[in-house]
Amino acid sequence: MVRLRVTEILEERGKTEDWLFRQTGMTDYRSFRKLIHNESSRIRFEAIAKICAALDVPAGELFMSADDSEAE
Repeated sequence: MVRLRVTEILEERGKTEDWLFRQTGMTDYRSFRKLIHNESSRIRFEAIAKICAALDVPAGELFMSADDSEAE
């Protein structure tokens, strides 16, 4: 299973979910929260691109294997 590391990256950088939501220009806050908290069953490439741009990270840094998170 693959999951997003958005909340971890935000915490590392001292940024909030609200900050990221504003930076991405997304309009549906509920869907945004589901996405970054790994409660969504699908992700649009456009959303990933916006999050990557706002956080200034390559897409590969947003994702991790659930097996990796269990090892931490």
